[in-house]
Parts: sequence; C-alpha cells; structure tokens
Amino acid sequence: MNLTRDQILSRVTELMASNGYAPANDVSIKCIDDQNQRIFEDEFSVVAAVYYEDWRNLIESWHESQASFVELISEKLTSADRKAWDSYLVLLTTSLVPLNESHVIHDIRYDTRRVRKLLATGDQLKDLDDLEDAFLPLLPIRKQVDGIKNENVLNRLPDVIADARLDKNLVREVVDAFLNQEPIA
Repeated sequence: MNLTRDQILSRVTELMASNGYAPANDVSIKCIDDQNQRIFEDEFSVVAAVYYEDWRNLIESWHESQASFVELISEKLTSADRKAWDSYLVLLTTSLVPLNESHVIHDIRYDTRRVRKLLATGDQLKDLDDLEDAFLPLLPIRKQVDGIKNENVLNRLPDVIADARLDKNLVREVVDAFLNQEPIA
C-alpha cells in the first residue's frame, strides 16, 4: 500500500487523540507547510509530527524544522514549564533510505540536542498500523498486552517441558502438588 501524506497525518492525529494528546491547531512550525505538520500536546510534552515527501528533503531540512520547533516552544512556554523540556520531533517519510545513508537514521535518532527525535521511513511505514510503532515511545504503557492473559506461568509448564521422555500428566501432577502445597502422590 502506498501511503499518502494525508493518510499518514490523519492516522497520526487519531493515534495521538486516542492516547490523550490534544492538537495544537493554533500554532505551527514556520518553515514547514501546514499541510505537512501536526502539533500535539498533553500534560507533560509537546510533539510535532512532520511529513517529508522524500528522504532527501528530510535529511536536508530536519535541522531547520527542529530549530523552528524549538523557537515555537520558546515563544509559547517558559523554561519553568516541564513541557518545554520534554519535546519530540517526529520525522516521517514513506521514502526508502539508500543503504549507503542508513547511518543517518541512527545519527538523527540519537541526536538529543534541543528536542528528542523519532524517525520513521518507508522501511517502517508499510501500512497505517505501523505508525503506532513509530510513536510508541510517546504512548502510554498498556497494562495488558492483547492476547496475553494474567495467569500463573506454572500452569503453562507442563506444555513447555513435557516431551517423549517426560509425561505431560506427570509434570501436571507435580505442578498441581506444588501449587496446592501438597505432597506428590
């Protein structure tokens, strides 16, 4: 699926709203076309998501985007506001990164000067659900992962360790005796 800018930014807006972030519609990053950006905030942080048409444009202009984002934060927040110190710039493109430039991804992600950066390229953005992975560091921790039940791991032990030499029923009997604090019959 070839994702478009509008699909991506629309899904980003839904994702952020469903995780407690409000859109900051009255502000924008000066050097970025309004159609290519979304800004969000919650009680603790400010997040700017910026879409770039291609990889080349991203690597040539992300510094300028960051500088304008920092300027915007400085205009709207005081240094005493904790949001001013917890800001994220999320750089998005559906373009693939040339192999000889893959180190640039690492360099951008680990450059924590000014604001933290998250980056997702065409390698990671194959469909709209991939955006959740890209934004995962900004999303609340879920108490229970889908498909995993809160159960005693010992209940799974017979299935895990039983084999041709070790009878599953025997393992179940030992586990049950242990759980019930009873002697093995």
